[in-house]
Amino acid sequence: PSAFAGSQKENGFNPRVMVSADLTDQVNIYASAAKGFRIGGVNGQISPTLCGDEIADLNLNPDGLRSYDSDDLWSYEAGIKTNLADNRLAINAAVFFIDWRDTLQNVRLACGFQFSTNVGDAESRGAEIEISATPMPGLNLSLGVGYTDTEIKDARGFPGFLDGDEISGVPDLTANASAQYVFALTDGWSGRVRVDANHYGESTSQNNNVIRTRDSWSAMNLRAGVTNENWDITIFADNVTDERANLGDNRSIAAETPGRPRIVTNRPRTIGLEGRYHF
Repeated sequence: PSAFAGSQKENGFNPRVMVSADLTDQVNIYASAAKGFRIGGVNGQISPTLCGDEIADLNLNPDGLRSYDSDDLWSYEAGIKTNLADNRLAINAAVFFIDWRDTLQNVRLACGFQFSTNVGDAESRGAEIEISATPMPGLNLSLGVGYTDTEIKDARGFPGFLDGDEISGVPDLTANASAQYVFALTDGWSGRVRVDANHYGESTSQNNNVIRTRDSWSAMNLRAGVTNENWDITIFADNVTDERANLGDNRSIAAETPGRPRIVTNRPRTIGLEGRYHF
């Protein structure tokens, strides 16, 4: 078994402790606890002409929106790491719990302006697992799945946030998978084919003083190419299914109108040819 304890002095004290033990030459378990924080800051000017009535309706003090305080959290994690089958299979898993104080969230107003603010205390808990394997020479497979459950425990009466709400922008389920096969050709050339897939579950966002749901989405990328000592030539197709995802709310200074939500989306299906020369 081994243990580590340390701290960082950066505008405050951030203790962290980790203990680990080797159950066998291939299996290691660990547990850690760490404290961290982010420094508070200031918000940009919110137009009293465009947003004055909305801020008044929300019973917010304009002077109180000029800045936000530091947030801080305690993070706890325990897990297992394995390296099996003569290094051809690795399985890692972990569970975690986060106790987050003075949680920072972005609030986007219907008038087109936004600000960051502390909305109270929150908790986050979840688990994740990662598997990677090399079942045969040249073939690499990987899979990762994570689940996160978040909850605002004490919103302290801030408008638009209630006790029990989810933390904005955190998907409940995430998953990724990839497969790559590299094989020999002739005259110093090798071939490569690869597929990557990602999935992001539902999450929420706070916009126009309303918490709304962001739908889950998935995407797949394909690669095929050849390479030698100097050249790497690849044909690619990104976002093969042409998924149009809601990646997050747009912070542009523009009022949202019905049927035209202020969101950031991903690139559409993109097909291309990429060439690289290594000197």
